[in-house]
Amino acid sequence: MKKFQLVATLLAFALTSCGGVSGSSTAPATNESPSVPSISPVSTSADPVPSDSSSEHSSSSAPQGSSSATPSSSSSQEGQPGIEYDYHFETLMIKDEEGERLDVSTTLTYQDDFFLSGGTIFNKGLALMSFAASTMSGSKTNALSYYQAIGFDSIVHSPDYDEEETKDTILYNLAHKSINGSHVIALSISSSHNYKLPWLNNFLIGKTGNATGYQSGSDTLRAALNDYLAAYEGQPIKLWFSGYSRSAALLNILASELLEDEVIAEENLYCYLFETPRVVDATNAQAYPSIHNVINRNDPIQTFFPEAYGLARAGVDIDIYDSEATTICSEFDSRLVLPEFMPIEDAFVTDAEFIQFLLNTLLVEVDEQESDTAPDMHNRDSFVDNHYQEWFGTLIATFMSMSDAQVDALVANVQASPFSVLQTDGLYNLVKDQLDAEGTAYDDQALKDACNGVVDFIVKDAGAIAMLALSSQAKNNVQRVAYFHSVEFVIPLLLNYQASQDK
Repeated sequence: MKKFQLVATLLAFALTSCGGVSGSSTAPATNESPSVPSISPVSTSADPVPSDSSSEHSSSSAPQGSSSATPSSSSSQEGQPGIEYDYHFETLMIKDEEGERLDVSTTLTYQDDFFLSGGTIFNKGLALMSFAASTMSGSKTNALSYYQAIGFDSIVHSPDYDEEETKDTILYNLAHKSINGSHVIALSISSSHNYKLPWLNNFLIGKTGNATGYQSGSDTLRAALNDYLAAYEGQPIKLWFSGYSRSAALLNILASELLEDEVIAEENLYCYLFETPRVVDATNAQAYPSIHNVINRNDPIQTFFPEAYGLARAGVDIDIYDSEATTICSEFDSRLVLPEFMPIEDAFVTDAEFIQFLLNTLLVEVDEQESDTAPDMHNRDSFVDNHYQEWFGTLIATFMSMSDAQVDALVANVQASPFSVLQTDGLYNLVKDQLDAEGTAYDDQALKDACNGVVDFIVKDAGAIAMLALSSQAKNNVQRVAYFHSVEFVIPLLLNYQASQDK
Protein backbone atom coordinates (compact mmCIF):
# COMPACT_ATOMS: atom_id res chain seq x y z
CA MET A 1 0.00 0.00 0.00
CA LYS A 2 2.93 2.35 0.61
CA LYS A 3 3.63 2.48 -3.12
CA PHE A 4 0.13 3.78 -3.84
CA GLN A 5 0.27 6.16 -0.88
CA LEU A 6 3.57 7.53 -2.18
CA VAL A 7 2.06 8.08 -5.60
CA ALA A 8 -1.18 9.42 -4.14
CA THR A 9 0.75 11.93 -2.05
CA LEU A 10 2.69 13.16 -5.06
CA LEU A 11 -0.54 13.34 -7.05
CA ALA A 12 -2.24 15.31 -4.32
CA PHE A 13 0.69 17.72 -4.10
CA ALA A 14 1.19 17.88 -7.84
CA LEU A 15 -2.50 17.20 -8.45
CA THR A 16 -1.80 15.98 -11.93
CA SER A 17 -3.39 13.52 -14.34
CA CYS A 18 -4.90 10.13 -13.87
CA GLY A 19 -4.14 6.47 -14.37
CA GLY A 20 -3.39 4.35 -17.34
CA VAL A 21 -1.20 4.08 -20.45
CA SER A 22 2.52 4.63 -20.70
CA GLY A 23 5.03 6.88 -22.29
CA SER A 24 8.48 8.35 -22.46
CA SER A 25 8.80 11.05 -25.07
CA THR A 26 6.29 10.77 -27.87
CA ALA A 27 5.65 13.05 -30.76
CA PRO A 28 2.42 15.05 -30.48
CA ALA A 29 -0.46 13.07 -31.88
CA THR A 30 -1.97 14.12 -35.16
CA ASN A 31 -5.45 15.59 -35.19
CA GLU A 32 -6.41 13.21 -37.97
CA SER A 33 -8.35 10.14 -36.88
CA PRO A 34 -8.65 6.81 -38.69
CA SER A 35 -11.86 6.39 -40.62
CA VAL A 36 -14.60 4.28 -39.10
CA PRO A 37 -17.32 2.50 -41.07
CA SER A 38 -20.55 4.43 -41.15
CA ILE A 39 -23.10 3.16 -38.65
CA SER A 40 -26.73 2.90 -39.57
CA PRO A 41 -29.59 4.05 -37.35
CA VAL A 42 -31.07 1.30 -35.21
CA SER A 43 -33.57 -0.81 -37.10
CA THR A 44 -35.77 -3.70 -36.07
CA SER A 45 -33.76 -6.45 -37.75
CA ALA A 46 -30.20 -7.32 -38.59
CA ASP A 47 -28.31 -10.24 -40.02
CA PRO A 48 -26.34 -11.99 -37.28
CA VAL A 49 -22.61 -12.34 -37.79
CA PRO A 50 -21.19 -15.81 -37.01
CA SER A 51 -18.50 -15.63 -34.39
CA ASP A 52 -16.20 -17.55 -32.09
CA SER A 53 -16.44 -17.01 -28.36
CA SER A 54 -13.08 -15.29 -28.13
CA SER A 55 -9.92 -14.64 -30.08
CA GLU A 56 -7.75 -15.31 -27.01
CA HIS A 57 -8.08 -17.46 -23.92
CA SER A 58 -4.87 -17.01 -21.95
CA SER A 59 -4.12 -14.44 -19.28
CA SER A 60 -0.91 -12.44 -19.15
CA SER A 61 -1.51 -10.41 -16.01
CA ALA A 62 -2.69 -10.95 -12.46
CA PRO A 63 -6.48 -11.05 -12.21
CA GLN A 64 -8.18 -7.95 -10.92
CA GLY A 65 -11.12 -9.98 -9.77
CA SER A 66 -13.33 -12.86 -10.69
CA SER A 67 -16.88 -13.35 -11.78
CA SER A 68 -19.72 -15.77 -12.04
CA ALA A 69 -23.28 -15.48 -13.26
CA THR A 70 -26.42 -17.19 -12.09
CA PRO A 71 -27.45 -19.63 -14.84
CA SER A 72 -30.18 -17.94 -16.82
CA SER A 73 -31.42 -17.66 -20.34
CA SER A 74 -29.82 -14.57 -21.79
CA SER A 75 -32.53 -13.57 -24.18
CA SER A 76 -32.06 -10.86 -26.73
CA GLN A 77 -35.75 -10.06 -26.71
CA GLU A 78 -37.43 -7.25 -24.84
CA GLY A 79 -38.86 -7.89 -21.39
CA GLN A 80 -36.90 -11.05 -20.56
CA PRO A 81 -35.40 -11.59 -17.07
CA GLY A 82 -31.91 -10.35 -16.37
CA ILE A 83 -28.76 -12.20 -15.35
CA GLU A 84 -27.50 -11.99 -11.79
CA TYR A 85 -23.78 -11.35 -11.93
CA ASP A 86 -21.59 -12.24 -8.94
CA TYR A 87 -19.03 -9.43 -9.08
CA HIS A 88 -15.73 -9.89 -7.23
CA PHE A 89 -12.86 -7.43 -7.26
CA GLU A 90 -9.65 -6.75 -5.36
CA THR A 91 -9.10 -3.64 -3.28
CA LEU A 92 -6.44 -1.14 -4.25
CA MET A 93 -5.71 0.84 -1.09
CA ILE A 94 -7.20 -1.29 1.68
CA LYS A 95 -5.18 -4.36 2.70
CA ASP A 96 -5.27 -6.89 5.51
CA GLU A 97 -2.75 -7.20 8.32
CA GLU A 98 -0.46 -9.29 6.12
CA GLY A 99 -0.48 -6.60 3.44
CA GLU A 100 -2.68 -8.59 1.08
CA ARG A 101 -5.47 -7.01 -0.92
CA LEU A 102 -9.01 -7.88 0.04
CA ASP A 103 -11.60 -9.64 -2.08
CA VAL A 104 -14.83 -7.65 -2.16
CA SER A 105 -18.02 -8.83 -3.79
CA THR A 106 -21.55 -7.76 -4.60
CA THR A 107 -24.31 -8.98 -6.89
CA LEU A 108 -25.22 -6.96 -9.97
CA THR A 109 -27.93 -7.55 -12.54
CA TYR A 110 -27.37 -7.39 -16.30
CA GLN A 111 -30.33 -6.92 -18.66
CA ASP A 112 -30.51 -6.74 -22.43
CA ASP A 113 -33.23 -4.16 -21.84
CA PHE A 114 -30.45 -1.70 -20.93
CA PHE A 115 -29.97 -1.19 -24.65
CA LEU A 116 -33.62 -0.77 -25.60
CA SER A 117 -33.77 2.76 -24.20
CA GLY A 118 -31.73 5.53 -25.75
CA GLY A 119 -28.11 6.01 -24.71
CA THR A 120 -28.78 9.57 -23.59
CA ILE A 121 -30.73 8.29 -20.56
CA PHE A 122 -28.52 7.51 -17.55
CA ASN A 123 -29.18 3.90 -16.56
CA LYS A 124 -27.97 3.05 -13.06
CA GLY A 125 -27.88 -0.68 -13.66
CA LEU A 126 -25.86 -0.26 -16.84
CA ALA A 127 -23.50 2.08 -14.99
CA LEU A 128 -22.75 -0.67 -12.46
CA MET A 129 -22.20 -3.27 -15.18
CA SER A 130 -19.97 -0.81 -17.04
CA PHE A 131 -17.80 -0.31 -13.97
CA ALA A 132 -17.51 -4.08 -13.65
CA ALA A 133 -16.57 -4.35 -17.34
CA SER A 134 -13.65 -1.97 -16.87
CA THR A 135 -12.35 -3.53 -13.66
CA MET A 136 -12.67 -7.04 -15.10
CA SER A 137 -10.56 -6.04 -18.10
CA GLY A 138 -7.34 -6.30 -16.10
CA SER A 139 -6.78 -9.76 -17.59
CA LYS A 140 -8.02 -11.64 -20.61
CA THR A 141 -9.31 -14.44 -18.42
CA ASN A 142 -11.51 -12.12 -16.38
CA ALA A 143 -12.68 -10.13 -19.39
CA LEU A 144 -13.57 -13.33 -21.24
CA SER A 145 -15.53 -14.76 -18.29
CA TYR A 146 -17.31 -11.42 -17.78
CA TYR A 147 -18.57 -11.06 -21.33
CA GLN A 148 -19.44 -14.75 -21.67
CA ALA A 149 -21.41 -14.59 -18.41
CA ILE A 150 -23.67 -11.89 -19.82
CA GLY A 151 -24.08 -13.52 -23.20
CA PHE A 152 -21.63 -11.60 -25.40
CA ASP A 153 -19.58 -13.30 -28.12
CA SER A 154 -16.87 -12.48 -30.70
CA ILE A 155 -14.60 -11.38 -27.86
CA VAL A 156 -11.35 -9.81 -29.04
CA HIS A 157 -8.53 -8.85 -26.68
CA SER A 158 -5.84 -6.22 -27.07
CA PRO A 159 -2.53 -7.70 -28.29
CA ASP A 160 -0.88 -5.72 -25.49
CA TYR A 161 -1.98 -8.39 -22.99
CA ASP A 162 0.77 -10.62 -24.42
CA GLU A 163 3.43 -7.97 -25.03
CA GLU A 164 6.00 -6.35 -22.77
CA GLU A 165 4.63 -3.13 -21.33
CA THR A 166 5.46 0.11 -23.11
CA LYS A 167 4.34 3.68 -22.65
CA ASP A 168 1.55 3.03 -25.17
CA THR A 169 0.13 -0.15 -23.65
CA ILE A 170 -3.68 -0.29 -23.60
CA LEU A 171 -5.51 -3.38 -22.32
CA TYR A 172 -8.87 -3.30 -24.09
CA ASN A 173 -11.57 -5.83 -24.99
CA LEU A 174 -14.21 -5.81 -27.70
CA ALA A 175 -17.33 -7.99 -27.63
CA HIS A 176 -20.66 -8.35 -29.44
CA LYS A 177 -24.27 -9.28 -28.74
CA SER A 178 -27.35 -9.17 -30.96
CA ILE A 179 -30.19 -7.50 -29.07
CA ASN A 180 -33.60 -6.81 -30.54
CA GLY A 181 -32.30 -6.49 -34.09
CA SER A 182 -29.19 -4.43 -33.35
CA HIS A 183 -25.55 -5.35 -32.88
CA VAL A 184 -24.36 -4.09 -29.49
CA ILE A 185 -20.58 -3.67 -29.58
CA ALA A 186 -18.87 -3.40 -26.20
CA LEU A 187 -15.48 -1.75 -25.70
CA SER A 188 -13.99 -1.86 -22.22
CA ILE A 189 -10.50 -0.86 -21.07
CA SER A 190 -8.64 -2.07 -18.03
CA SER A 191 -8.79 0.15 -14.97
CA SER A 192 -5.72 -1.54 -13.45
CA HIS A 193 -3.45 0.68 -11.34
CA ASN A 194 -0.58 -1.78 -11.68
CA TYR A 195 0.83 -0.38 -14.89
CA LYS A 196 4.22 1.31 -14.81
CA LEU A 197 5.54 2.84 -18.04
CA PRO A 198 2.10 4.03 -19.14
CA TRP A 199 2.24 6.69 -16.41
CA LEU A 200 4.55 8.66 -18.66
CA ASN A 201 1.72 9.38 -21.08
CA ASN A 202 -0.59 10.54 -18.31
CA PHE A 203 1.12 13.91 -18.09
CA LEU A 204 1.81 14.57 -21.77
CA ILE A 205 -0.70 17.23 -22.76
CA GLY A 206 0.98 19.39 -25.41
CA LYS A 207 0.08 23.03 -25.85
CA THR A 208 -3.04 22.77 -28.00
CA GLY A 209 -5.90 20.44 -28.79
CA ASN A 210 -6.71 17.33 -26.80
CA ALA A 211 -4.06 16.17 -24.33
CA THR A 212 -1.50 14.44 -26.54
CA GLY A 213 -0.74 11.51 -24.24
CA TYR A 214 -4.43 10.60 -24.36
CA GLN A 215 -5.11 11.47 -27.98
CA SER A 216 -2.52 8.91 -29.11
CA GLY A 217 -4.23 6.20 -27.06
CA SER A 218 -7.66 7.20 -28.34
CA ASP A 219 -6.38 6.93 -31.92
CA THR A 220 -5.19 3.38 -31.18
CA LEU A 221 -8.64 2.47 -29.85
CA ARG A 222 -10.39 3.99 -32.83
CA ALA A 223 -8.28 1.91 -35.20
CA ALA A 224 -9.10 -1.26 -33.23
CA LEU A 225 -12.81 -0.38 -33.18
CA ASN A 226 -12.65 0.31 -36.92
CA ASP A 227 -11.27 -3.17 -37.57
CA TYR A 228 -13.88 -4.81 -35.35
CA LEU A 229 -16.82 -2.95 -36.89
CA ALA A 230 -15.84 -4.00 -40.40
CA ALA A 231 -17.79 -7.25 -39.95
CA TYR A 232 -20.97 -5.28 -39.23
CA GLU A 233 -20.65 -2.50 -41.77
CA GLY A 234 -24.00 -1.22 -42.99
CA GLN A 235 -25.91 -2.95 -40.18
CA PRO A 236 -27.57 -1.34 -37.15
CA ILE A 237 -25.01 -0.79 -34.42
CA LYS A 238 -25.03 0.36 -30.79
CA LEU A 239 -21.80 1.09 -28.94
CA TRP A 240 -21.21 0.42 -25.22
CA PHE A 241 -18.05 2.02 -23.77
CA SER A 242 -16.67 1.39 -20.27
CA GLY A 243 -13.59 3.00 -18.71
CA TYR A 244 -12.18 4.20 -15.42
CA SER A 245 -9.55 6.89 -14.69
CA ARG A 246 -7.08 7.01 -17.59
CA SER A 247 -9.12 4.54 -19.63
CA ALA A 248 -12.12 6.83 -19.09
CA ALA A 249 -10.11 9.73 -20.48
CA LEU A 250 -9.19 7.76 -23.60
CA LEU A 251 -12.82 6.88 -24.22
CA ASN A 252 -13.96 10.42 -23.47
CA ILE A 253 -11.93 11.58 -26.45
CA LEU A 254 -13.00 8.66 -28.64
CA ALA A 255 -16.70 9.00 -27.86
CA SER A 256 -16.72 12.75 -28.43
CA GLU A 257 -14.92 12.36 -31.76
CA LEU A 258 -17.32 9.66 -32.95
CA LEU A 259 -20.26 11.90 -32.10
CA GLU A 260 -18.65 14.99 -33.60
CA ASP A 261 -17.88 13.08 -36.82
CA GLU A 262 -21.48 11.78 -36.86
CA VAL A 263 -20.24 8.20 -36.93
CA ILE A 264 -22.76 7.22 -34.27
CA ALA A 265 -26.02 8.84 -33.19
CA GLU A 266 -26.27 9.93 -29.57
CA GLU A 267 -29.19 7.57 -28.98
CA ASN A 268 -27.00 4.62 -30.01
CA LEU A 269 -23.99 5.40 -27.80
CA TYR A 270 -23.93 4.09 -24.21
CA CYS A 271 -20.76 5.57 -22.78
CA TYR A 272 -20.16 5.13 -19.03
CA LEU A 273 -16.92 6.56 -17.71
CA PHE A 274 -15.69 6.78 -14.11
CA GLU A 275 -13.54 9.47 -12.45
CA THR A 276 -12.80 10.92 -15.87
CA PRO A 277 -9.91 13.43 -16.05
CA ARG A 278 -10.21 16.55 -18.20
CA VAL A 279 -8.30 15.85 -21.42
CA VAL A 280 -10.56 17.20 -24.19
CA ASP A 281 -9.88 20.60 -25.74
CA ALA A 282 -12.40 22.84 -23.96
CA THR A 283 -13.42 24.46 -27.24
CA ASN A 284 -14.63 21.04 -28.47
CA ALA A 285 -15.89 19.51 -25.23
CA GLN A 286 -19.59 19.32 -25.90
CA ALA A 287 -22.09 18.27 -23.21
CA TYR A 288 -23.14 15.14 -25.09
CA PRO A 289 -25.90 13.48 -23.02
CA SER A 290 -24.83 9.97 -24.05
CA ILE A 291 -21.37 10.36 -22.42
CA HIS A 292 -21.98 9.78 -18.72
CA ASN A 293 -19.04 10.79 -16.50
CA VAL A 294 -19.61 9.22 -13.08
CA ILE A 295 -17.41 11.22 -10.71
CA ASN A 296 -16.82 11.92 -7.05
CA ARG A 297 -16.42 15.67 -6.65
CA ASN A 298 -13.79 15.07 -3.96
CA ASP A 299 -11.61 12.79 -6.06
CA PRO A 300 -8.67 15.04 -7.05
CA ILE A 301 -8.04 13.08 -10.25
CA GLN A 302 -11.26 14.26 -11.89
CA THR A 303 -10.18 17.88 -11.26
CA PHE A 304 -7.27 17.47 -13.64
CA PHE A 305 -6.23 18.81 -15.86
CA PRO A 306 -7.23 22.26 -14.53
CA GLU A 307 -9.74 24.33 -16.44
CA ALA A 308 -7.02 26.99 -16.65
CA TYR A 309 -5.23 24.64 -19.07
CA GLY A 310 -8.12 24.81 -21.52
CA LEU A 311 -9.04 21.16 -21.04
CA ALA A 312 -12.43 19.73 -20.07
CA ARG A 313 -14.61 16.62 -20.08
CA ALA A 314 -16.99 15.92 -22.93
CA GLY A 315 -20.40 14.72 -21.80
CA VAL A 316 -22.32 15.21 -18.57
CA ASP A 317 -21.20 14.65 -14.97
CA ILE A 318 -23.02 12.40 -12.49
CA ASP A 319 -21.67 13.14 -9.00
CA ILE A 320 -21.90 10.13 -6.66
CA TYR A 321 -20.35 11.81 -3.61
CA ASP A 322 -22.41 11.66 -0.44
CA SER A 323 -21.76 13.51 2.83
CA GLU A 324 -22.27 10.16 4.59
CA ALA A 325 -19.56 8.48 2.50
CA THR A 326 -17.70 7.02 5.49
CA THR A 327 -20.82 5.31 6.80
CA ILE A 328 -21.96 4.18 3.36
CA CYS A 329 -18.64 2.47 2.62
CA SER A 330 -18.37 0.73 6.00
CA GLU A 331 -21.96 -0.51 5.77
CA PHE A 332 -21.22 -1.97 2.35
CA ASP A 333 -18.17 -3.79 3.77
CA SER A 334 -16.94 -3.22 7.33
CA ARG A 335 -13.34 -3.54 6.14
CA LEU A 336 -13.65 -0.44 3.94
CA VAL A 337 -12.73 2.22 6.47
CA LEU A 338 -12.70 5.68 4.92
CA PRO A 339 -11.00 8.29 7.13
CA GLU A 340 -13.20 11.18 8.18
CA PHE A 341 -12.08 14.58 6.93
CA MET A 342 -9.99 16.43 9.52
CA PRO A 343 -10.48 20.24 9.39
CA ILE A 344 -7.29 22.30 9.43
CA GLU A 345 -8.01 25.30 11.66
CA ASP A 346 -10.69 27.40 9.97
CA ALA A 347 -9.13 27.29 6.51
CA PHE A 348 -10.15 23.84 5.28
CA VAL A 349 -13.31 22.34 6.72
CA THR A 350 -14.34 20.23 3.70
CA ASP A 351 -12.66 17.95 1.17
CA ALA A 352 -13.47 20.39 -1.62
CA GLU A 353 -11.76 23.31 0.14
CA PHE A 354 -8.67 21.20 0.78
CA ILE A 355 -8.41 20.12 -2.86
CA GLN A 356 -9.06 23.64 -4.14
CA PHE A 357 -6.28 24.99 -1.92
CA LEU A 358 -3.82 22.50 -3.42
CA LEU A 359 -4.96 23.36 -6.91
CA ASN A 360 -4.79 27.12 -6.38
CA THR A 361 -1.30 26.85 -4.90
CA LEU A 362 -0.02 24.93 -7.89
CA LEU A 363 -1.47 27.42 -10.37
CA VAL A 364 0.11 30.55 -8.91
CA GLU A 365 2.09 32.53 -11.47
CA VAL A 366 5.54 33.55 -10.21
CA ASP A 367 8.20 35.99 -11.33
CA GLU A 368 10.79 33.65 -12.79
CA GLN A 369 13.38 36.42 -12.79
CA GLU A 370 13.64 36.17 -9.02
CA SER A 371 16.24 33.77 -7.67
CA ASP A 372 14.02 32.29 -4.99
CA THR A 373 11.38 30.98 -7.39
CA ALA A 374 11.18 27.93 -9.63
CA PRO A 375 9.53 27.75 -13.07
CA ASP A 376 5.78 27.61 -12.52
CA MET A 377 2.90 25.66 -14.06
CA HIS A 378 0.18 28.28 -13.90
CA ASN A 379 -1.04 27.54 -17.42
CA ARG A 380 -0.74 24.86 -20.08
CA ASP A 381 2.18 26.48 -21.88
CA SER A 382 4.24 26.78 -18.70
CA PHE A 383 3.43 23.20 -17.69
CA VAL A 384 4.83 22.01 -21.02
CA ASP A 385 7.70 24.49 -21.47
CA ASN A 386 8.98 23.96 -17.92
CA HIS A 387 9.10 20.16 -18.39
CA TYR A 388 6.55 19.21 -15.74
CA GLN A 389 4.73 16.97 -18.20
CA GLU A 390 7.86 14.82 -18.43
CA TRP A 391 9.00 15.14 -14.81
CA PHE A 392 5.80 14.03 -13.11
CA GLY A 393 5.43 11.08 -15.46
CA THR A 394 9.03 9.99 -14.89
CA LEU A 395 8.71 10.17 -11.11
CA ILE A 396 5.47 8.22 -10.84
CA ALA A 397 6.49 5.64 -13.44
CA THR A 398 9.67 5.13 -11.41
CA PHE A 399 7.79 4.71 -8.13
CA MET A 400 5.38 2.24 -9.71
CA SER A 401 8.30 0.22 -11.11
CA MET A 402 9.86 -0.20 -7.67
CA SER A 403 9.29 -3.31 -5.58
CA ASP A 404 7.46 -3.09 -2.27
CA ALA A 405 10.78 -3.59 -0.48
CA GLN A 406 12.32 -0.68 -2.39
CA VAL A 407 9.40 1.57 -1.56
CA ASP A 408 9.50 0.58 2.12
CA ALA A 409 13.20 1.42 2.25
CA LEU A 410 12.68 4.73 0.42
CA VAL A 411 9.87 5.78 2.75
CA ALA A 412 11.95 4.84 5.80
CA ASN A 413 14.90 6.91 4.55
CA VAL A 414 12.70 9.91 3.85
CA GLN A 415 11.13 9.69 7.30
CA ALA A 416 14.56 9.41 8.92
CA SER A 417 15.83 12.54 7.21
CA PRO A 418 12.90 14.47 5.70
CA PHE A 419 14.74 17.72 5.07
CA SER A 420 17.49 15.99 3.09
CA VAL A 421 14.89 15.32 0.41
CA LEU A 422 14.53 19.07 -0.11
CA GLN A 423 18.20 19.51 -1.01
CA THR A 424 19.52 19.36 -4.57
CA ASP A 425 19.89 15.69 -5.56
CA GLY A 426 18.39 14.68 -2.19
CA LEU A 427 15.37 12.78 -3.52
CA TYR A 428 17.33 11.66 -6.57
CA ASN A 429 20.03 10.00 -4.46
CA LEU A 430 17.50 8.20 -2.27
CA VAL A 431 15.58 6.85 -5.27
CA LYS A 432 18.77 6.03 -7.18
CA ASP A 433 20.15 4.03 -4.25
CA GLN A 434 17.07 1.83 -4.16
CA LEU A 435 17.06 1.25 -7.92
CA ASP A 436 20.78 0.44 -7.97
CA ALA A 437 20.45 -1.96 -5.05
CA GLU A 438 18.17 -4.24 -7.07
CA GLY A 439 19.73 -3.58 -10.46
CA THR A 440 16.65 -1.79 -11.80
CA ALA A 441 17.27 -0.06 -15.13
CA TYR A 442 16.45 3.63 -15.43
CA ASP A 443 17.35 6.78 -17.35
CA ASP A 444 19.72 8.49 -14.94
CA GLN A 445 19.51 12.00 -16.36
CA ALA A 446 15.73 11.89 -16.73
CA LEU A 447 15.34 10.71 -13.13
CA LYS A 448 17.73 13.35 -11.80
CA ASP A 449 15.99 16.16 -13.69
CA ALA A 450 12.55 14.97 -12.56
CA CYS A 451 13.48 14.66 -8.87
CA ASN A 452 15.23 18.01 -8.70
CA GLY A 453 12.66 19.83 -10.81
CA VAL A 454 9.63 18.71 -8.82
CA VAL A 455 11.31 19.20 -5.43
CA ASP A 456 12.50 22.66 -6.46
CA PHE A 457 8.96 23.62 -7.45
CA ILE A 458 7.43 22.35 -4.20
CA VAL A 459 10.04 24.09 -2.03
CA LYS A 460 10.12 27.43 -3.84
CA ASP A 461 6.70 27.88 -5.39
CA ALA A 462 4.45 25.60 -3.36
CA GLY A 463 5.90 26.06 0.10
CA ALA A 464 2.43 26.22 1.60
CA ILE A 465 1.84 22.67 0.42
CA ALA A 466 5.21 21.52 1.77
CA MET A 467 4.45 22.99 5.19
CA LEU A 468 0.92 21.64 5.15
CA ALA A 469 2.29 18.16 4.47
CA LEU A 470 3.89 18.14 7.90
CA SER A 471 0.53 18.20 9.67
CA SER A 472 -1.26 15.00 10.67
CA GLN A 473 -4.53 16.45 9.41
CA ALA A 474 -3.11 16.94 5.93
CA LYS A 475 -1.71 13.41 5.81
CA ASN A 476 -5.11 12.07 6.84
CA ASN A 477 -6.91 14.16 4.23
CA VAL A 478 -4.49 13.21 1.43
CA GLN A 479 -5.18 9.57 2.23
CA ARG A 480 -8.93 10.24 2.28
CA VAL A 481 -9.09 11.91 -1.13
CA ALA A 482 -6.80 9.21 -2.56
CA TYR A 483 -9.24 6.59 -1.30
CA PHE A 484 -12.04 8.31 -3.22
CA HIS A 485 -10.25 7.30 -6.44
CA SER A 486 -9.96 3.65 -5.41
CA VAL A 487 -12.16 0.94 -6.87
CA GLU A 488 -13.33 -0.24 -3.46
CA PHE A 489 -14.82 3.15 -2.60
CA VAL A 490 -16.37 3.87 -6.00
CA ILE A 491 -18.64 0.82 -5.91
CA PRO A 492 -20.45 1.51 -2.57
CA LEU A 493 -20.98 5.17 -3.48
CA LEU A 494 -22.30 4.19 -6.90
CA LEU A 495 -24.60 1.60 -5.33
CA ASN A 496 -25.79 4.20 -2.86
CA TYR A 497 -26.46 6.65 -5.68
CA GLN A 498 -28.54 4.00 -7.38
CA ALA A 499 -30.50 3.28 -4.22
CA SER A 500 -31.15 6.94 -3.49
CA GLN A 501 -32.32 7.55 -7.03
CA ASP A 502 -34.66 4.58 -6.91
CA LYS A 503 -36.48 5.82 -3.83
